[in-house]
Amino acid sequence: MRTRATILALALALPLLACGDDNGGGSPPPGRYGPGGDEGEQRGSPPPGRYGPGGDVAGHRPPAAPRVLVFSRTTAFRHADAIDAGRAALERELGAEATDDPARFSAGGLDDVDVVVLLQTNGDGVLTGEQRDAFEDWVRGGGGVVAIHAAANADRDWPWYGELLGGARFRNHPPGELQFQPATVHVEDPDHPATADLPPRWERTDEWYNFAPEPDAHVLATLDEREYEEDDGTAAADPHPIAWTTTIGGGRSLYTALGHGADAWDDPLYRAHVLGSIEWAAGA
Repeated sequence: MRTRATILALALALPLLACGDDNGGGSPPPGRYGPGGDEGEQRGSPPPGRYGPGGDVAGHRPPAAPRVLVFSRTTAFRHADAIDAGRAALERELGAEATDDPARFSAGGLDDVDVVVLLQTNGDGVLTGEQRDAFEDWVRGGGGVVAIHAAANADRDWPWYGELLGGARFRNHPPGELQFQPATVHVEDPDHPATADLPPRWERTDEWYNFAPEPDAHVLATLDEREYEEDDGTAAADPHPIAWTTTIGGGRSLYTALGHGADAWDDPLYRAHVLGSIEWAAGA
């Protein structure tokens, strides 16, 4: 099992970039998915020296750090800049391997991997046939998955992949001038590694996805629909999951809808969110 201390040991070696204006106000609606962010908790600033951009230690990984494969194949719209930025960050901070080659998903082909990051995979046929079988077997045998943003729109004809995403699928996002809006992310599980360094209420601008169906999973964070135009087909400001976890067999899967643009990777809080997701998927 890869521990939280292992990833912290690496991250402490990396300088911290200045954080933008990403912690914010607002009050979460009561009675949503979990304990929510306790206002008494002092969260929202990664510890000094953590989750930085690398530099002298780029490409180096302690022997016990999680072995990460970043997979970014697309057969539809490609979030090219975000993929490049995410690959660079994860290569720098975790020594991750990056590929678009689906042949990596073969019997035994993932035996040297602890976590697969589905970084903006998108479209039909990202994996096919025996590649899908190999991925299923690997996850059920204890592999970890972190799926990011557009990954909710990949391989829609693959029922098992829907299970991997907690049953959720991308529905739409607000169109036109509403495509990118500021909104408040509310942390519902402040003790999870993926959200432990986030503020209880995190204001950020992103492309906000809607899902149909919505996840049947452990929800880590939600959006406050009173604060933006969601275009989700309902007038009510209903609970809106934006990051969640599920388990399949012996494997763990975490999905986050955050991170449409390359600039997300400049934000220390976003990097903390993704790195915490990876450490959880690795078994922390």
